[in-house]
Amino acid sequence: MPKATKHKDRRSVLLSRVPEGAKRLQVLTDTGKTCYKRIDELADTDEIQLKKDGIPIVMMHDPGRKQDVVLAPVNPVVDALLQRRKAVIANDPILKSVMDDPDSPDVIRVIMVAFAEEQASIKAEKEEAERKGESSSKHSVRRLNALRAVGDAWLRRKDQTSSKDLDLKSAGFLAVFRFVLETFKEAMDASGVEPGMAQTIMARAGKMFGESDWESEAKNRAKRAN
Repeated sequence: MPKATKHKDRRSVLLSRVPEGAKRLQVLTDTGKTCYKRIDELADTDEIQLKKDGIPIVMMHDPGRKQDVVLAPVNPVVDALLQRRKAVIANDPILKSVMDDPDSPDVIRVIMVAFAEEQASIKAEKEEAERKGESSSKHSVRRLNALRAVGDAWLRRKDQTSSKDLDLKSAGFLAVFRFVLETFKEAMDASGVEPGMAQTIMARAGKMFGESDWESEAKNRAKRAN
């Protein structure tokens, strides 16, 4: 029997032993490289690799990250609970605030509101326990912790809004400031102020803006405005 025919018959036997559902076979190429190939990609020179029991070594799934298994809810009640949970998460104000802008001061504000709501809920539970004649000590401890959290969040929020100095050298402030000066000059021109007088006023104002006392006073006023 010709060698090529024997090779073909042996391959047919090996392929008949491939487990059902296998995606690829491990082969040794004519260059000495071991790799996985689909059956329709096999070259005549590829040697199918076998396990000790003579069954071809196979890959049961395509290469790449294995897809996550999605489990269906066991019953409609569980499905309704899952849907409700997803809705609560999607509408959570803290999550929304963090996702929209994690650096925004509003993040602390919504956290402070959440702490306040939690302490109010605990207060209601405490009063209900007292009404029933039950011990309310655990509710008191929980509420004190919630109130402490509200206070900490408030202090952090206050620190955010009051400790920031006005950056008079920032590009944004300078752009707005130039616009204010341009508006002021246009107002003088529209009011009939002589060009020479308008120029003198602008020069005097520019000198005053450059003084250190003016910069300090501007920062102080910005702080007091918060």
